Amino acid sequence: MRIRELLTGKKPILTDGAMGTWYAEQTGESSFSEYANLTDPQRILAIHRSYIDAGAQLIRTNTFSANPFTLQLGWTKVEELLAAGYRIAKEVAGIEAGVLCSIGPVPAEADGVSTYVRMARYFISLGAEAILFETFDSSHDLLQVIKELRSGGFEGVIGTTFAVMPDGF
Repeated sequence: MRIRELLTGKKPILTDGAMGTWYAEQTGESSFSEYANLTDPQRILAIHRSYIDAGAQLIRTNTFSANPFTLQLGWTKVEELLAAGYRIAKEVAGIEAGVLCSIGPVPAEADGVSTYVRMARYFISLGAEAILFETFDSSHDLLQVIKELRSGGFEGVIGTTFAVMPDGF
């Protein structure tokens, strides 16, 4: 599915919902669902499939918290989680849905700009055509990130969502 065409159309767009919440409800685990990209990929695929079957035209990779600071992992392991999350989403989306590569905020003490650029570029190297920066509280870092991605030649879709309150609401 061509994401840009979908986004520039005049019809409403249906997207998926909260992956981590649904995963926790199914498994009883309150840990990060991103680990399941490697440990339980069929469950993640099934959740994506359920959203598409319910009419979602866009799904987000199960990678919202997959960064070195939130998960306290090295870049090699983070990139494994990102790649697995992207592969699972692309596999289930096929031609039925578009895939948005999800990047959530990193803790304040991290170098956000370089982290976000590195993650986005990694997704782009995998073939991503859309990056979604989710539930940010400010556009400050994102403006620089978008400039760097565009100056690096990325012509795909870059989206953002913002949270008004620190707890994500």
